Amino acid sequence: LYLLWITFSLLWADRPSVALEGVEEWLISAVVFVVVATTITNRRYVRAMLWAFVLGGAASVLIGLITTGLTPAQSAIASASQGEGRLLSGGVSDPNYLAAGVVAGAVIAGGLFATSRRAGARWILAISIAILILGEVASESRGGLLAAGGAAIAALILFKRQRLAVGSIIAIIVTVGALILVASPGAWQRISKFNGGGSGRTELWTVAWRIASDHPVVGVGLDNFITQEAKYVRQPGALKSVALIAEKPHVVHNQYLEAFTETGIIGFVLLTSMMVGFLSCGVRAAKGFDARGQPELATLARAVVVAEVSVYVALFFLSDGPDQRFWILFGIGAAMLGLASRASQPGGLPQ
Repeated sequence: LYLLWITFSLLWADRPSVALEGVEEWLISAVVFVVVATTITNRRYVRAMLWAFVLGGAASVLIGLITTGLTPAQSAIASASQGEGRLLSGGVSDPNYLAAGVVAGAVIAGGLFATSRRAGARWILAISIAILILGEVASESRGGLLAAGGAAIAALILFKRQRLAVGSIIAIIVTVGALILVASPGAWQRISKFNGGGSGRTELWTVAWRIASDHPVVGVGLDNFITQEAKYVRQPGALKSVALIAEKPHVVHNQYLEAFTETGIIGFVLLTSMMVGFLSCGVRAAKGFDARGQPELATLARAVVVAEVSVYVALFFLSDGPDQRFWILFGIGAAMLGLASRASQPGGLPQ
């Protein structure tokens, strides 16, 4: 329904060609979701996909370290962090997008570590977690930091019987992150400094709310915020970062507000309902595995849910809904619900 609605938004979009490009991105992500959700048919495939998710995130951090090192980036990037001189942007060329992915990767790595019995695998996962933590801190992303906090809270809620172990892991991660921050005082100064308005985000959110107030039901059309934002800078109210809006138009940098602005309350409700459904898949899968005496799969299912929560928190600071990394994660959660359902049928769950 969401895909249909954003497709219909081409009818009232000021620039349908821009909206069409956005629809194509969402359709590709939907295909990725369907492929992942329908091809993971046994527990071995689950672990393989989760391993790929972790190693992919670690590889992205390493690419950034190899290409730019831990030095302030000078190249322009298409985000609100442009020109800020972050330490690391990773293989995705944007520190905020990097942070959103590495937090989820670190959560999944923790789930795999807890369910792995081989010493070699645990060493690889431990090293991967350290690399991902380094990537998160070096990205200097406040959104990533809040996503990590959201993941920590979700983990303590979901892992009721393992709260001591989860708390210990969180403490270790916080300690490692703190040591990295001590080695890079500039990173801590930026993360802890909130009086800069989020690199222009607050102005973008103000303008987005103005547009949404004028088009509350159907919005202005998918990805058409950038075509409308310059028209709203002259309304009453001070805007410090007008250049981000009028001269070099930027996206909203909040997926939920962007959905409301571009697709109206209808699109917003459809999007958030879909996201709640993804969480429900993982929670139901974990309960199903628990009921059938499969604690390892239950742990992995809960790790997927926690990773999804971290993504949802990160999307408060990003307009990155069709990011295929996230849809791979959503697909894994849906596939695990299918595995949990099949486990209750005659013949049990395939290895």
